[in-house]
Amino acid sequence: MRAMFNDDNVKGSFFLATLPDTMDNVIDNLATRQLTAFQDIEPKILDISEKHSLDTTNLLSAYAARQTAAQQQNAQSSQRPFPTTNKCTWCRKYNLTFISHVYTNCNELRKHKE
Repeated sequence: MRAMFNDDNVKGSFFLATLPDTMDNVIDNLATRQLTAFQDIEPKILDISEKHSLDTTNLLSAYAARQTAAQQQNAQSSQRPFPTTNKCTWCRKYNLTFISHVYTNCNELRKHKE
């Protein structure tokens, strides 16, 4: 068995079989070029992994910048003293028309109190 596992074509075939499904297009490209030896496949996979690691660092920095911007926007929105739309909580509780006024100016609440 040792002779079989030392064969470069067998190593390449086993390696290609262990790649994830997301790399099917890479496997197809290597198969159409008839690259089955591990010594031929290894540099190509290493190039792909280097490019991928560069892409992930760019993605991580973009993600961090977006999170920072979202946190700043949330901090600014939490500084508003009143919500942007006027909604009466008392009318909402009793299933009345609650949009366009607040409970301090609510006619229904005033009628209820009288």
